[in-house]
Amino acid sequence: MGMIKLASTMHIPIQPLEFRKMPAWEDHPSWLTGLQALEEFHHWVATVVLPIAFAWIQDHHDAVYGEVDKLPEGDKYYGDVGVVIAAAFQLVKQTAYYKEGVETYKTFEADLKADKVDTSELNPIWTKITHEVRKATEDIFRKEKTYLDDTV
Repeated sequence: MGMIKLASTMHIPIQPLEFRKMPAWEDHPSWLTGLQALEEFHHWVATVVLPIAFAWIQDHHDAVYGEVDKLPEGDKYYGDVGVVIAAAFQLVKQTAYYKEGVETYKTFEADLKADKVDTSELNPIWTKITHEVRKATEDIFRKEKTYLDDTV
């Protein structure tokens, strides 16, 4: 996560494009691909999601840092990403949009349990990618079953 301490927390949306790729021979393929997937997710959060959060924090600078100031020695934590995001989240939770989302989710959760939700249109691109990755993984392991039996 790119962060630099100035007068307040500032996100620097530049992250290394390469993460440490473990050699393929080093460990179980599911372990290695899982770690790589987590690293890719972290990269996405750091380079896409956090800049959105920090732009919102900057747009609401006085209110967010006003929340930080309520803490003991609050100004000491202006550069602490976790503290600043926690303060911003306290403000977000007070918004009508957030409260409406919480209520909407309660209905969604109940409908999901009652099998009343058509999930086929939720995140169609991510869903497609997930299905293709899972299928490819299963196919690859199935091709090696002669050698690995049920050990993978």
